[in-house]
Amino acid sequence: MTNIRSATLPRMIPRISLLVMIEPTGGAVKGPSVRRESDNQPDIVDPAVSETRRDGRRFVLVLYALIVGVTGALGFVLGEVIDLGAPPRLFFLLPLPPTGPGFALYGMVTVAVALGVPLGLVVYLSDRLDAETA
Repeated sequence: MTNIRSATLPRMIPRISLLVMIEPTGGAVKGPSVRRESDNQPDIVDPAVSETRRDGRRFVLVLYALIVGVTGALGFVLGEVIDLGAPPRLFFLLPLPPTGPGFALYGMVTVAVALGVPLGLVVYLSDRLDAETA
């Protein structure tokens, strides 16, 4: 007797094909953060690379602001709807009121710092690495 799950499982899994495109570069490594000199590559960076980098940074900043904003909205709603009892303490120092705006501020500042510090370090180190390899 055949188990129905084992008989249909292979047909349900989609086949994924990987298409690898190789562009001849004459030995140079291409990419936005890696530059190696080659006889057939100019020393200037393609403007499309810097434009793509700006678009990527803008996307990350918009995503960061969206996450912080959603956190504030959820903190406000939860603070107004649910009686959470003890008031939040921002960085274990500053007591905030146990209301919607208090929980919104607590959530927004906490998430902004928790995401912003590592993000700032990544941007700083990325800029330093790009400056050293240029």
